[in-house]
Amino acid sequence: MVLPILVLAPVTPEAVHPGLHRQARRDRAGPARQRCGETGDALSLPVPSLMGERDKLIQRWRRVSRPPTRPTGSKWRHAPAARAPALPAATATPTPPPFESHELLGECERLMRLLLRRSCARLSHTHRRAIGMATRGLDPRTATIMVTPAHADAAAWLLAAMYWWGCRHPAALDQKPLHPPTGIVRWLAGFDISQQVDRPREVIAMLPESMALIEHRSLQLVATMIARRRVVAMLPELLR
Repeated sequence: MVLPILVLAPVTPEAVHPGLHRQARRDRAGPARQRCGETGDALSLPVPSLMGERDKLIQRWRRVSRPPTRPTGSKWRHAPAARAPALPAATATPTPPPFESHELLGECERLMRLLLRRSCARLSHTHRRAIGMATRGLDPRTATIMVTPAHADAAAWLLAAMYWWGCRHPAALDQKPLHPPTGIVRWLAGFDISQQVDRPREVIAMLPESMALIEHRSLQLVATMIARRRVVAMLPELLR
């Protein structure tokens, strides 16, 4: 018997047991209040930063790559913002061939592989080789590589591929994956369980458009970083 694989939206412990979560916070705060004395000035306690070094990098590069604010009365034209996937309303259609729900993740992964190979084949061999050499010199502290404007398209493809596969380092794309592509899992979580079970073919049909939007967003992001810093931060989290 094969169990179906459904990708659920993330649920935090607070949403499931809000009362237990509040009690746990009070229990953790108890010893800290005792160390403050009878006055109990909890605000005077030093609060350690919960943000890691990578999170700080992501925040900084979000500010760097933020698009310029449109001036009042400007006639600039901007590309439409990407929207979350949404299936059209169901209509009466002939019954399609049977499609097992546990195949949805695997079919999306196969289509993702095919689309990434096709988009990579459109890149110049010279551009791919230049980006490959640049990634060998990636600075682990800043997660940046030197990229010229001529090679922006190859860098954008690499960043988008890291996003869909869920890689934190470009070299991981050449290794055998140890987990399902987290970009696909995150994308599927945007659909209801009923849509994943009852309309899987329609869900799969929306993946090429979503991948094209991510690729376009990656190209814009890379172009902005090159223009402002002359380097590209290989942080696929910036595409979320």
